[in-house]
This record gives sequence, C-alpha cells and structure tokens, in this order.
Amino acid sequence: MKPSGVEWIGDVPEHWEVKRLAFVGKFSKGGGISRSELTENGLPAILYGDIYTKYNIQVKKVINSIATETAAKAVAITKGTILF
Repeated sequence: MKPSGVEWIGDVPEHWEVKRLAFVGKFSKGGGISRSELTENGLPAILYGDIYTKYNIQVKKVINSIATETAAKAVAITKGTILF
C-alpha cells in the first residue's frame, strides 16, 4: 500500500496510478431529450432529470420511450454503461 495523497481516502494499492477520467472512458452528453418528446411507444430513453428522481443506483427497467427520429439525435447506452 502507498499513501493516496488525499487524507480521507488513506492508503491505496501500490500499483494504482492517477489518471484523468478522460483516459478511462468515453464521456458524452445525451442530446437534450425533453419531456415533450416522450411517446407512449418507441425506443427506451432515460432522461437526465430522472436519474436522481425515478431511478435508484441501477436502472432495471427504463420507464420512458421516444420516437426513432428523436433517438437518432440521442446518445445510445448499453448494459454496463455508467451514467452520472
């Protein structure tokens, strides 16, 4: 173990490195889908505002849908994607 350099974190494994998040994965915005674009049927969609209010720590079932045309301007996510 080695000191992390951050008091509240404490020690971390010796082999850990400090890296910018930009080097760990892909970051993107969702495309700004609004509530007015939701449809009864269509492709599943997660609205940014719903992440904290309607989903807990994990999305088990998507509750909103959007039209195919709306989805074309959105960012697709897949199982295992981290949303924050």
